[in-house]
Amino acid sequence: MKEQVSFTAVALEGNPSNFAGEALRMKLFHESEAEDEYAEVYTNIDLNGERAGIREKDPDYRRPLLAAIAQSDG
Repeated sequence: MKEQVSFTAVALEGNPSNFAGEALRMKLFHESEAEDEYAEVYTNIDLNGERAGIREKDPDYRRPLLAAIAQSDG
């Protein structure tokens, strides 16, 4: 996996400024100029409950998401 990948996040539930105090539900967007590289994914983080989860928004985003986070061999 790549060491770092940039996403744009939108909070769906919870306050990101109180990240340590409450659960946070977000929608992440991996944006690209190429339409076939765009992806969306739901992410839930609950530090107090010691849980995190990632869920696909749509199976069509799976390939672009994996390509975005995978380390290339080149």
